[in-house]
Amino acid sequence: MKMKRLKNYFEFVRFSLSFSRKIGYEIPTKYFQNCGETWALLDNDGKIYGGFALIYKNHRVIEELPFSISGWMHSNEYAELTGYFLNTKKGSFKLTLKLLVEVLKCKRNQFIYAYPSNQTKLEKYYSYGKPKRIYAGIPKKLEGHPIDKELESQNVEILTKYGILRIFVMRSFKHFLKKGLS
Repeated sequence: MKMKRLKNYFEFVRFSLSFSRKIGYEIPTKYFQNCGETWALLDNDGKIYGGFALIYKNHRVIEELPFSISGWMHSNEYAELTGYFLNTKKGSFKLTLKLLVEVLKCKRNQFIYAYPSNQTKLEKYYSYGKPKRIYAGIPKKLEGHPIDKELESQNVEILTKYGILRIFVMRSFKHFLKKGLS
């Protein structure tokens, strides 16, 4: 397994489709083009098994928020962390470490993201980073959302670089306790 930064339209389409199959909705490729950086976890044949995107402008999560919240936000203060998925445990550490490295290199200190409100395991996972929740509710419907069904309630939160580092340390520590020194 190797990490690769995606740079062309064809790669973004493949990433978007892989994400959609895993998560259940599509992130249109326009969010990956000229908006930040997208990384994929690939096997030797080039099959995508996971990835993430850091978006620096045209934040989809902010577009989904009601104006009463998004109206006071300045998008140049945030990077959006989106498209995070993993289809195998094999490259889990590699993907997470790459995410941490890219977050630490990023010029922005705050990262905005969203996840379904009913995902209590994700909520617990993110809680190690001490996020600030700015919204809980139904997002605005955007391109790529399922047309034939209602959207689920989402939590929208902001983490700092330090918070993401805390999550990585806690995750690594828990993994170490499970596996031991072997």
